Amino acid sequence: MILKSYLTDRTFQVRYQEDYTALHTIQSGVPQGGILGPIVYSIYRADLPKIEQTMTASYADVTEILASHHNPITASSNLQHRLNQFET
Repeated sequence: MILKSYLTDRTFQVRYQEDYTALHTIQSGVPQGGILGPIVYSIYRADLPKIEQTMTASYADVTEILASHHNPITASSNLQHRLNQFET
């Protein structure tokens, strides 16, 4: 229950000078700045699906998905296929 409350119902807002955007829901990711952050991120990162045509690179709390192919359309398709694995 504690972990669920740590990861759900989170929002963000952007401030530019004196203006603020509306609140937006955070769909995924691990909260930064807390004690649980590194542990939860390690669990999150360990469970990422693997697809042969893509590669995952991580540093600290950033994870990127990479694809390379001589045909840019194929590279884009491989990335999209990988991203579709995250849809719920």
